[in-house]
Amino acid sequence: MSIGLKDRILILGGDERLVELAKLLTDKGFNVSTFGHESMDNESIMEYRTLEEGIYENNIIIGPVPFNTGQKINMKLSKKTASLNELCNYMKQDKKLYLGYPDKDFIEIAKEKDIKYYDYNSDESYQISNAAITAECAISIILKERSITISDSSILLIGYGRIGKILSSYLKAFNPDLYVAARKDTDLNWIRINGYKAIRIKGIDEIAKSIDVIINTVPRSVISNNTIEKIHRNSLIIDLASKPGGLDHDYAIKRGIKTIHALGLPGMVMPKSAAKVIMETIFTLQ
Repeated sequence: MSIGLKDRILILGGDERLVELAKLLTDKGFNVSTFGHESMDNESIMEYRTLEEGIYENNIIIGPVPFNTGQKINMKLSKKTASLNELCNYMKQDKKLYLGYPDKDFIEIAKEKDIKYYDYNSDESYQISNAAITAECAISIILKERSITISDSSILLIGYGRIGKILSSYLKAFNPDLYVAARKDTDLNWIRINGYKAIRIKGIDEIAKSIDVIINTVPRSVISNNTIEKIHRNSLIIDLASKPGGLDHDYAIKRGIKTIHALGLPGMVMPKSAAKVIMETIFTLQ
């Protein structure tokens, strides 16, 4: 394990996942403090007034996923701000920085200032576990938004990556009329072997009229406006892809179709489970 009880840990910014991570680590006996979590409801966790003080007094810094937007560290739950330059200026060689999915701005600054960091989001085990949480969250959205059971629904799942593989297996247990769309022949073969109805992504408009729920996992435009015009208005579209998503949401809404661009589901819906995955991943990183 790369982190021990003698280490002092600073939880930096983020959303509910890092709130729960701070609590988890504290419960395990770690010395934990925060910056960017003023409303933390745990008296044993101290909130620093300044980022400089927080980094100076701690040797392990754990940041959010995604870590930053441009020059700013993501501080969703705080009125405070923290810039990449501030962070990198305060970091010393004896510090360890763990974070998730940094963008090119941080990568460039870290390289320029020789800041070593560990991206837990790049870990394959983390991505699989996070995909499983996302899949459960997607099912919870279907159950919440529709008055018809999943077993009585016709569902189209677009994409057969990590989330697609896990979500299709979860959905199969409900026994819906399930189509899974992919581009690659190998993926289409696996889809058929696993007992789902396989369809090429370019052919989804052929079945659009008969679908009750569409779930997209592909991070590019895969649902054309022509396809949207064929989807009936009682359908639900759940887009799990990162921005801008897999369709023109505004156009779908104008057509009277309910769409949900469900970004960051683990942090919003199941933050405790998401925090556990982050913690377990960080413990394995060296």
